[in-house]
Amino acid sequence: MQLFIRPAEIPGSHDRFAKNPQVVQSGSVQIVISEWLACFLVLLMAAFPRPGAWWRVGVLLSVVSTVAVAWLGSARWLMLPATVGGLILLPLFSLSPGWKWPIRLMSLAGSVATALFCWLFPMPEMPRHTGSHAVGTRTIELPSEHGQPALMVQIWYPAEPNPAARHAPWLSDSGLAPSFPFGRISNSLSGAIEGPPPIAVNGKFKVLFYEHAWMGHRGENLFQVEDLASEGYVVVAIDHPGQSRLILHPDGSVVKGTLPEVPDFSTRDAITEFEVAAEKCLSARRQDLLRGRQAFLRGAIADLTGRLNLDRMGIFGCSFGGTMAIRECAANPVFHAGANLDGFFLGEASPSGPFLFIDEEMPGWLLAPPVAEDSDEQTLIRRSEMRILKSLKEPDQERFILDGTKHESFSDRIFVSALPRVARTGKRPANEVRGLI
Repeated sequence: MQLFIRPAEIPGSHDRFAKNPQVVQSGSVQIVISEWLACFLVLLMAAFPRPGAWWRVGVLLSVVSTVAVAWLGSARWLMLPATVGGLILLPLFSLSPGWKWPIRLMSLAGSVATALFCWLFPMPEMPRHTGSHAVGTRTIELPSEHGQPALMVQIWYPAEPNPAARHAPWLSDSGLAPSFPFGRISNSLSGAIEGPPPIAVNGKFKVLFYEHAWMGHRGENLFQVEDLASEGYVVVAIDHPGQSRLILHPDGSVVKGTLPEVPDFSTRDAITEFEVAAEKCLSARRQDLLRGRQAFLRGAIADLTGRLNLDRMGIFGCSFGGTMAIRECAANPVFHAGANLDGFFLGEASPSGPFLFIDEEMPGWLLAPPVAEDSDEQTLIRRSEMRILKSLKEPDQERFILDGTKHESFSDRIFVSALPRVARTGKRPANEVRGLI
């Protein structure tokens, strides 16, 4: 079955979060208050200038507050307009009368600009989980063996609640943050707490593997993996060496990815090179998944030993991670269900068992028949589309095409800006995308 979901057709997503209207929060209350208060002080000094020492002290305090917020918080360069706006007020009464109004207006503009920037690029805060369980997380390192590199593996699981416990950072390393001005997520905390005991259950936990994107990383989709853990699943993610953008190991060493940041689809030769590289990457990922599964079977995490159903698992991923999910559900008998979040369908084998395809808004040219003017990249996408349509003829295969979304909509990037278009994640607000996924 294939279903197009348009902005006016969001089945159940609003109802699902009706008890939690602030699904996406623009950073902690303390941070928001401190940023806006610093901007307000500059604005107040510019709006009501008074000759004398006390006004100068007020201006200095406003400048100090903007610098302190920038230094101690995550706003950094976003505070620069307000800081400059405060500094240019200091010599205000030593200037000729013709300069006073322009200086005041520039100062006002600086404080307003900073307030706008802090709203537009907030420090993300993990939305409240959809499930009833608290979420715990642990990260382990699997040592190198038989010439294969060490692996960093992270799990998320339903945990015993502990309000006083420390929350894990959103990103394992600040180098994984998007470029300015979207990088405030590097200072954010996730919704998972570090190392609590798992809940007691009858039977074994259901296990899902998350596969990261091409040059992605294991923490790129925390809102999805944490929600699943809060619903009772154990979710496992592995940073694949050479395919992950950056991997930080416990000894402080850093392993950077070796793939091009964005694959080249400009020519047939480039696409052929990509397909060859993709097959090597898929093969390497399979070995990593095998090592991860074997480590859990051997008791890599003591209080989960024997409590994980590792013979009947699910797998999902974003972009190239979704490609991996298709491949594993087609070839690996331990994966009985999966989902592909807007990834290419490479190869001819369709996934077996229940499988879900979720894709961004489909471009108009893809809905039309092929033409001679199609680019090589468009031809590659059409081949992937034909394989998806063929797979949908199998039992228990479904597809959702989300109008108003982009490729980046299926990751935590939806939280880095208050406006989806600015973050290049389409038109849908983050809470809608999260509700649908």
